Amino acid sequence: MEFLPCILRLLTLHMSLFLSPGACLEPYDEELHSLLSPSLTHYTTLHPHSLTHTLHGSQSQPSHSRLVEFHTLERHFQLYLRPNYRIFSSGFKVRSVDRHGNLKEHEVDRTEYYQGVMGGEEGSIVNAHISESGLMTASVTTPTETYHFEPSDNFLTKPHPPHMIAYRSSDIKRDRFNQTRFDFVVAPPLPPGVQTETTANHQTDHTETIANYQRDHAQTIVDHKETVVDHTETVADHQRLKRQSRIGGSSCPMFLVVDHRFYNQFRGDGQDLTETIAGIARRLITLVAQVDSSIYRPAEWVLDPISGNRVSDFGLEIAEILVHHEPSLQDFFANSTTYYNNPDCCGDIRKTLDADGLLSAFNYGSWDGYCLAHLFTFVNFDSGLLGLANIASSFQSQTGGVCSKGFTDSSVGKRIIYNTGISSFTSGGIPIIRGEQILVVAHEVGHNWGSHHDPGNDPECSESYLMNEFAQDGSESSHSMFSICSRTSIGQVLRSKATCFRDPDPCGNFLIDDVTEQCDEGPISGPCCTPDCQLRDGAMCSDTNSACCTECEIASEDVVCNEAGDFSTNCSIDIHCNGRTSECPNIDTTNMAPHGSSCLIGRCRSIGNNLTECVDFCTFNGTTNCTCPSQDDECKLCCQREGGACEVSEDNINLPTGFRCSTGFCIGGECRELQDTISRVFSFITNLDVDDFGKQVCLAINIVPSFVVVYSFVYGGEYRRIHANLYSDSLDTCCSGSPLLL
Repeated sequence: MEFLPCILRLLTLHMSLFLSPGACLEPYDEELHSLLSPSLTHYTTLHPHSLTHTLHGSQSQPSHSRLVEFHTLERHFQLYLRPNYRIFSSGFKVRSVDRHGNLKEHEVDRTEYYQGVMGGEEGSIVNAHISESGLMTASVTTPTETYHFEPSDNFLTKPHPPHMIAYRSSDIKRDRFNQTRFDFVVAPPLPPGVQTETTANHQTDHTETIANYQRDHAQTIVDHKETVVDHTETVADHQRLKRQSRIGGSSCPMFLVVDHRFYNQFRGDGQDLTETIAGIARRLITLVAQVDSSIYRPAEWVLDPISGNRVSDFGLEIAEILVHHEPSLQDFFANSTTYYNNPDCCGDIRKTLDADGLLSAFNYGSWDGYCLAHLFTFVNFDSGLLGLANIASSFQSQTGGVCSKGFTDSSVGKRIIYNTGISSFTSGGIPIIRGEQILVVAHEVGHNWGSHHDPGNDPECSESYLMNEFAQDGSESSHSMFSICSRTSIGQVLRSKATCFRDPDPCGNFLIDDVTEQCDEGPISGPCCTPDCQLRDGAMCSDTNSACCTECEIASEDVVCNEAGDFSTNCSIDIHCNGRTSECPNIDTTNMAPHGSSCLIGRCRSIGNNLTECVDFCTFNGTTNCTCPSQDDECKLCCQREGGACEVSEDNINLPTGFRCSTGFCIGGECRELQDTISRVFSFITNLDVDDFGKQVCLAINIVPSFVVVYSFVYGGEYRRIHANLYSDSLDTCCSGSPLLL
């Protein structure tokens, strides 16, 4: 029995680590906790293997769309995603620059950036990046909450196992910023005699363009959801994807600049230039995509306060990212365009920046030709500012903000432009988290678009909206919304100055946008389609755009182009290609699934005329979802009739396996205590006859850590994963001399 104490000692170590994640933290966990505790009341960790991915498309020609599922933060996530090419300008590029001004271009895989929706959450918006290793950077916005996911290497600089942190906006501490402020600068009037492209005539033309745009797209919010984030149209169906061509530009192309302070803060130990640039690009692209789709695109900008004329679906796109990985050494008069990146600029030697000085230096950059330029830095500003920006005005004589034009500053003989803003990603020396970064950038861009701070004496605008003078923490939905005051101010600027706004180039976005495109296989094209979106010689169709297309030829009748419940909330039976066209036959009364059939989110319900729709289980039975009142039923789906009690659903439906409950996780409709499951392992090993099975003892020890790691993996990474090195050290001590481990 000499092995038994060793076994029990190792099991005690393993179980304590598994059941009490906070009791014995790895060094990287301790660092992570110290960095996140000032910002968050709660967060969880998530391992890449906790995410299941269902790719959409054929083997020969995947469409890059995917379904991502996982469980964390006490709920199940189903993310329906497709590539988000709208966020990239035509000619988008990422470059780094050294101290001597030498530029290097870096590749960015745009197919790793996604936009979509969350299953079961009407009105949800998802922006995500998923790397080859499975790490996800994402924000999931629902009508009641926003969930954020970011790799832990956004915070940890030392080597550590790859994993992510997950938290809600409501988990951000409400007193996080206290009196931390934002501010804006009013740029000077145009010097006498200086002309820009924005003239009175141009203003009139652009006003007409926006009027046409608004008239032709009265349902812009609905259209946007249908064409960009509605998974029923863009991810679920294997059918040709189209959207209407639109009149007038709706996207503000941005030049994003990273200074050496930001680069050094987010460069991990042992990371080379390429790895660091990739991480910074991922961070900024997903951030701007979230600002664009969840804050700017849904807003209704007031073009005419008297008539109430409004327009929506105006937002941002990224033209270029420039990363300074070294300080710029030339002084202002030698090279004024990069002086903002000089260590001597603006009081950086004191480790605090004068925000006005930094923005003034950034104004001398080469930002002509862009809607906006935005500098990202990492240093404490004087007076606790998180950001500063030049505000736009609807008056033609006033410079500043969107679409500003440069001119020569006669006082120094240098060219200057005021389409600029800056954001710092630190408060009190601690990095701000993704949920906070989104609000900082959205606020400063709001100034660039023409919004002042919300007036405190206006009851309609005095709540905690995005453009409040003081930084919002994101714990309330209004924190990421523009007030009516802001939307009116910005509407006037859009009407008079948004001359540089543009629409994304349609070719290269995987969508067949108009009659000029025969196909669209993305920015790199593919085997069936040319880079200018025309079918290649001999190709009859494109697998990417048509569900009934196989290797550029029309598919046969035995090919299923729309599986029942496949990736969709549609209620249909399997639909086959007809062998004559590349399009999948439409869903109609001939292929509708019958009433009561299972579908993605519940059951198919009859809506008349032999048609059915997919609804959740409670709705199918004429009830609404509710929280089960009894703890015995906490792993069941409960429904409630109007005026009635909350009861287990008529179908006795279990919540998904892995759903968090009071004492552990839901398994088969029951809340299972982790200790109950693990106790069986103790029983198995303590009952071993060591005299007969002595040579198997160390194999049994090897089983336990494997079990613990797998158990942690299956249930969403809520508990910290145990390291193989820790087991290796213990096994060397316990099992030295065992021939089975030689």
